[in-house]
Amino acid sequence: MKKITLSIPALIFVGALTFSACSQEAKEETNEAVEQVGDDLQSGVDETKMELSAAADDLKESYGQEKMELTAEVNETLKTVDQKINEADAKIKSTTSDERARWEKRKQELMKEKDELNQTLQNLKSESKEDWKEFKTNVRNSVQKIKADLKD
Repeated sequence: MKKITLSIPALIFVGALTFSACSQEAKEETNEAVEQVGDDLQSGVDETKMELSAAADDLKESYGQEKMELTAEVNETLKTVDQKINEADAKIKSTTSDERARWEKRKQELMKEKDELNQTLQNLKSESKEDWKEFKTNVRNSVQKIKADLKD
């Protein structure tokens, strides 16, 4: 009986030692896993920051390039309008009085379009990135309308 009473505490001790060792090992594995997840998360955050920075740089470059292209398009249209105004002036000087009234009216329309383009150019210079897409669409529509009118 003494052997049984001694062996039971020994078994309990060995069992407790085994379970506590597993528990410590599990804790270490858990800590290592947590550290790995933390490292992976930080790595992901750093990578995302770099990608966002690159995307922001691309957007700035794209915005600047689009703004320059749009400015060039407006300036080119202004030159065409100026040519048409000069043509209208020549027609006004060389035509009869009936035709002169029609050309003077046309010249007034062209002057109005020129004023609109100049205002657009001023707005383009001061336009911010925030409303860029809408502004760009409006400018392109305006330029297309004026170009179509010039073809008539």
